Amino acid sequence: MKTLVSVIVNCFNGSKYLNRCIDSILNQTYQNFEIVFWDNNSTDNSLEIVKRYDKKNIIVYKNPNETLKLYAARNQAIKLSNGKLISFLDTDDYWLPTKLEKQIDILNNQKTKFVYSNYWIDEKEKKYL
Repeated sequence: MKTLVSVIVNCFNGSKYLNRCIDSILNQTYQNFEIVFWDNNSTDNSLEIVKRYDKKNIIVYKNPNETLKLYAARNQAIKLSNGKLISFLDTDDYWLPTKLEKQIDILNNQKTKFVYSNYWIDEKEKKYL
């Protein structure tokens, strides 16, 4: 059985790029993942956007308290995750389709415990992971 990956998406007013972010996860060649979407008290329509996906592998959680710093919000989202592996993606970034597959392969075949990747910035200063 393939290892479950929990993809943590921490969001604070990320509606501008949110569809591209979520779509890049859903379009991964490695498909055994869940998305733990942590809405950190957004005042835009981020929460409505992610709820439109209506996918069973997306866990949507709205922070009921004050807005948390990024590390604290990520730690809260990790507590909600079910995966053996954790990956983070910010709402204004997105992944190339083979990102998870390549990283899982490295973890499985090289006995590595931690993997990170480069990013590219295009002419509009957008990051690609």
